[in-house]
Amino acid sequence: RATVAAQAFRQFDQAQVDLIVEGVYQAAWHARVDLARQAFEETGMGILEDKVIKNSYASLLVYEDIRARRTVGVICHDPVRGISEVAQPRGPILATIPVTNPTSTTIFKALICMKTRNPVIFSPHRGARKCIRETSRILAEAAERAGAPADAIQCISRSQSDYFERILRHPQLALI
Repeated sequence: RATVAAQAFRQFDQAQVDLIVEGVYQAAWHARVDLARQAFEETGMGILEDKVIKNSYASLLVYEDIRARRTVGVICHDPVRGISEVAQPRGPILATIPVTNPTSTTIFKALICMKTRNPVIFSPHRGARKCIRETSRILAEAAERAGAPADAIQCISRSQSDYFERILRHPQLALI
């Protein structure tokens, strides 16, 4: 499914990508407190207020940093050397998410993957599965509402061991 989404994503222009990124950012920003609470309650790690701040940084600061960047087509041209840099998506990304900062990590990885037109499959740590799945669900719905291909944001929902190994060996997958 992520490969199909990747093929569709290749056809998107910068304006379409930017709308998707803005939609994902908005969803993350509005859910930052609830997601922090879920992460704190599920993992028992950290301080709730710190998790809210991390979710705020992962959404607002990452969005502010990437929103004006070009990530489609020619992004740089050196006329003296006759060299142009052309942004191309890598394809489906497998993103591992730690138990320590599960929601903020999911948020910033989703934003950078959407900005670069790369579908993402989240692999949640077993100690934070619920909050990572909820974060992924919220962001996936926002991405699709903003025009992203179906399945551009996914989360592994099966038992980690076998399924993770099969995905990891897929020839069209990158790992972050």
